[in-house]
Amino acid sequence: MGTFRLNADEIKLITAVESMTGATVVDCVEEAGVMGFVVQKGDVGLAVGKKGANVERLRRSLGKNVWVIEYSDSPDEFMRNIFHPAEIRGIVFGKSPEGNVATIEVKRSDRSKVIGQEGMKIKLAKKIVKRHCDIDDISVKVVN
Repeated sequence: MGTFRLNADEIKLITAVESMTGATVVDCVEEAGVMGFVVQKGDVGLAVGKKGANVERLRRSLGKNVWVIEYSDSPDEFMRNIFHPAEIRGIVFGKSPEGNVATIEVKRSDRSKVIGQEGMKIKLAKKIVKRHCDIDDISVKVVN
């Protein structure tokens, strides 16, 4: 896991989510009115709750959309968790002049699931992988 600092507001938010759900929250990131919570491996079910009840409660209390992601030490598995339920055909890690890059290979039908409405999901994903996997950018490639 990368090194990053949480501010006081993020710590309070994480504490509140942990007490509300029982899940261990590793990180939280906000982008364009969406809160992304990275939870410890195996805690995604606790965080989401029965039939999504915890996520819905969080949405109401925060007034924002909520996205729950299961952490993994493996960058490949972690990125697959981030973009779930899209079917990831492959992930290619490489370097560019801007730094480390991951290229997500998906079917055309899953492209919008990876990018999200107005690019929200991919923007949030970039913030998360920069903090946890030392990946500076994510690109999406459509494959057959």
